[in-house]
Amino acid sequence: MPRTVPEPPTWHAPPGHETITLHLKLITPVFGGGYEPREVDPLMPIRPAAIRGHLRFWWRALYGEPSSESADMLQREALLWGTMSRPGSVRVTCEVLSRGLEVQYASVAHKADPRRGPRQGVFLFPFQEQRSENLPAASACKDAEFEFCVSWEKGVLNKQQEAEIRGSVRAWIAFGGVGARTRRGCGALTLKVPTADWLPPAGAGELGAWLRSLVEPNSGASPTGRALISSLRGATVVLGSPGDAMAVWERLGTFWASFRKGHVGETPYEPMRGGKWLDFATLRRLHGRDSARLNKPYLGLPIIYQKLPGVRYAPKIEAEGSGRMASPVILKPLSMSDGSVRPMVAILRCPSPSAVRIDGRPYALQPNGSDPVLKAVAANDPLGAVVRAAVSFFRPNPLVVTGRSAR
Repeated sequence: MPRTVPEPPTWHAPPGHETITLHLKLITPVFGGGYEPREVDPLMPIRPAAIRGHLRFWWRALYGEPSSESADMLQREALLWGTMSRPGSVRVTCEVLSRGLEVQYASVAHKADPRRGPRQGVFLFPFQEQRSENLPAASACKDAEFEFCVSWEKGVLNKQQEAEIRGSVRAWIAFGGVGARTRRGCGALTLKVPTADWLPPAGAGELGAWLRSLVEPNSGASPTGRALISSLRGATVVLGSPGDAMAVWERLGTFWASFRKGHVGETPYEPMRGGKWLDFATLRRLHGRDSARLNKPYLGLPIIYQKLPGVRYAPKIEAEGSGRMASPVILKPLSMSDGSVRPMVAILRCPSPSAVRIDGRPYALQPNGSDPVLKAVAANDPLGAVVRAAVSFFRPNPLVVTGRSAR
């Protein structure tokens, strides 16, 4: 007979521990994150180990130093979040309160049509049916709720370190999520009862101060006295008008689909019309050269061009060395402390790629400043074009906040 595995008992922090306990819920479906690639674990759609990984990333994004291999930074990181050989001071647990509903890919990623384009489907292509590999479309989970708890023993950490933990939690909820493709709005979160303690305020001035409180939890300096470098300190955040979370996500998908085609500025988005970026034409003329002037690689790598009928050339662009480069652009519904949800386009501060591999061959990389898409929005570089295009797309009255102006 099949065996029933009992639910594990709820973990409670022992006496003498500082704790942060939050009741969180999904505002967009979660994809992936389970033991099977592309799949959600039906028994545990939200995993503590995965949350710890997200918190570690946002701690680095907020409080990391210029070199990711800094010995001092690695020691500070290990003290909080642990290493492969020893646990850190911070314990992360979660209890799933509601497993939500399983939903099929087609009900989340609406079929693209000639008038509106793919909408949020532009974010979900890794989860669509893969006929060449005999993989069906992935399913997702929506409306799940869970209690998240992070705790540490009193007296072990100083005030700066405790502030960094709280800042990492705030950044994860605001800019991240759970599961896969969180930079494209999957698995976005809010609190069951919105509160200004953990969610950003709605006003532009207050939002700037909130960003500053993240990157400067205690005088803006590390325990060693060196200035911090932060992906969020130099970030630019563009927020559109509030709306329903799924409608906001759909609007973000339309923005990104139009931007990837280069339909920006005064050019209306027409899904069936060709793209305006010069990258593909440049790629076809690279024979015999050692450098490439391209713009899309600055938005994330790899880039795999589709094999379309009548077009023989379908290159693959990868980051030199690792093959991958996480996109510095985050597009997600952002839950605010007043209960509203706004479309957010956030451009993180991060090093730009200097080299790529195109179909396996190395090339030095530079942006193409003469691209008509950059000129259409009066931008000097691809990431600047994202900001200007977002401001135009989400008018009237988008909120624009920069990490530098928040200081």
